[in-house]
Amino acid sequence: MHVGVLRLRLRIDEAHSLKERRNVITRIRDKVAVRFKLSVADVSEGDLLNLATLGVTAVSNDRAILQRLLESVRGYVGQLFLAEIIDADIQVLAFDELSQW
Repeated sequence: MHVGVLRLRLRIDEAHSLKERRNVITRIRDKVAVRFKLSVADVSEGDLLNLATLGVTAVSNDRAILQRLLESVRGYVGQLFLAEIIDADIQVLAFDELSQW
């Protein structure tokens, strides 16, 4: 069994308040969760108006499938044009490797 994690660091230029920032994050989170049936969470540190970090997770028996799936999510979020992706990192680990983290 493998676990895949996608960390997306986003710049939200249109956010002028925390409420607007939350609205953008919620829209992205909900669209990804519905389209890909994955767990998505706002894992931002602090309340910076224009920056956010989203975490996306998936589990599969096939490492390559997870890699492609998370790359598809990254591309999809970029095509939404709700926020600019300033950094994206994908990690796919065997379940046994998680205890070494």
